[in-house]
Amino acid sequence: MTSLHTARRGRLTDWHATCSKHRMSTFHTTEAPETGRWIRRRPDVIVLDDPWAASPAWAYETGALSRDEVRWVQSTLNRVMGSGLAVDGVIGPATRAAIMDFQRREGLDVDGIVGPITMSALQQAQGGGGSSTPAPSSGVGTFDGVECASWLIPYLTWAREHGWQGTLNSGWRSPEYSEQLCWKMCGAPSCPGRCAGRASNHSGSVKPRGAIDVTDQTRFGQLMAQCPLSPPIFNDLPNDRVHFSATGH
Repeated sequence: MTSLHTARRGRLTDWHATCSKHRMSTFHTTEAPETGRWIRRRPDVIVLDDPWAASPAWAYETGALSRDEVRWVQSTLNRVMGSGLAVDGVIGPATRAAIMDFQRREGLDVDGIVGPITMSALQQAQGGGGSSTPAPSSGVGTFDGVECASWLIPYLTWAREHGWQGTLNSGWRSPEYSEQLCWKMCGAPSCPGRCAGRASNHSGSVKPRGAIDVTDQTRFGQLMAQCPLSPPIFNDLPNDRVHFSATGH
């Protein structure tokens, strides 16, 4: 190797070392522009739009969120968004999607990461300082991937946060579908005492109409007897243990 090649190689090595040192020195959240545009590139590192910009955009996501912090995020999303998340301290697909829904609602950049801006918005929302609104009294939402009357989602969320380990099996059904079930069950559009057809509470989505069928119904029923939400919902014992509504039917 010639002395010229050796000199060039030395300069190139020095340049890489300088760049590496410069990039590592910027791994601090305080040096990152607070734009909220954070994209995860690896488990612990988040980077803004252009890592090679003149003003370094690399940032370190300080320690990531602890499991307790993730549980707080999940619980807060359940309260302010009715997300129906399992409060398990793990950011899985459902939690990520709920974070993005919250960011979208609050007008933040939608990236699914709870950085300082999103964390601040969550804190404001849970304290009533954000744009959060009470759970809707009408409409259809989802819990466990199953459609149900939106006003019932906080009941399911509250139960899960307090130890219910079951799932939502059935929630909202269109009147047409409810009628079809009766035709299959008893050969008629409704079956007194067995199938209400189009009048089924399952076809309601305006509070207090609406109904849910759940597993682990014994524990769910115990919790609903303690739930502070109104109106109370309960099941029709001993006839229909899995079905809960404001009337029990």
